[in-house]
Amino acid sequence: MQELCIEEAGIPFCCVATDLITGQEVLLRSGKMADAVRASISIPGIFTPFYYEGRYLGDGGIVNPVPVRVVREMGADVVVAVNLNHVDPADVESQLEETEVEETLQRRQRLNAEGEVIEEETNFITRIRKRYQSLQQGIQEKISQWFPDEPSGPNIFDVIGKTLNVMEQIVTRSVLAEHPPDLLLQPKLSQYGIFDFHQADPIIQEGYRQMRRAIPELRQKLEQ
Repeated sequence: MQELCIEEAGIPFCCVATDLITGQEVLLRSGKMADAVRASISIPGIFTPFYYEGRYLGDGGIVNPVPVRVVREMGADVVVAVNLNHVDPADVESQLEETEVEETLQRRQRLNAEGEVIEEETNFITRIRKRYQSLQQGIQEKISQWFPDEPSGPNIFDVIGKTLNVMEQIVTRSVLAEHPPDLLLQPKLSQYGIFDFHQADPIIQEGYRQMRRAIPELRQKLEQ
C-alpha cells in the first residue's frame, strides 16, 4: 500500500484532511495512498501534522467527519454514510445507571464500616458491580501505561479524544443536515476510546451488524 497511488485504485478514492493553518478542507485525490491516509488521520495533539505539498495537514474529521458531499461530487448515485461519532442516549443512560449503582454501593460500604446493618446485595447488583470494576480496572491500566505515577482520572490523551469527539458530533449534525446521505449507519461505539486499537474486533463486528441490518433498505435504494 505504501507505493500504491490513489489514481491506481480499483475503486475511486478520496481522503479528507484539514489544513491546520487555514482551517480549510483539503481533498486528497492523487498521490500516494499511504500519504493521504497518514494526513487524514493526524489527530491534533496526538499525531504529528503531516507536511504535504507545502501544507500541514491534520484529521479530516475536524471539518468534515462524514463527507457525503465529497462522495456525491465523485459521482456516487447512492451514498452510504457511517457516523462514527453517534452517541445513543440509551448508552449514556446505561453508563449513568452504572455510576449510580457504584455510588450506592460505596455509600453502603461506608455504612457497613460504621457498624450499621445493611441488607445483603442481590445477584443483579453484584453482577453490575463486577462489570463496573472490570471496566474501571481496564481504564486505569490504560492510563497507567502513559502516566504510571499520575493519580487515577482522565489523562491528556483521553481529554483530547473526548474533546474532538464532542466537537465532531456537532460538526457531523450540521454536515448531515445540509448533505443527508441515502443511507446512514450509526454504529454504537461510544464505549470505545481513542486508543482502543486492541478492541478492533468488536468494533468491526458492530459495523458488520449495522450493515447487515441495513441491507434490505440499501437494496431498495439501489432499485429505485
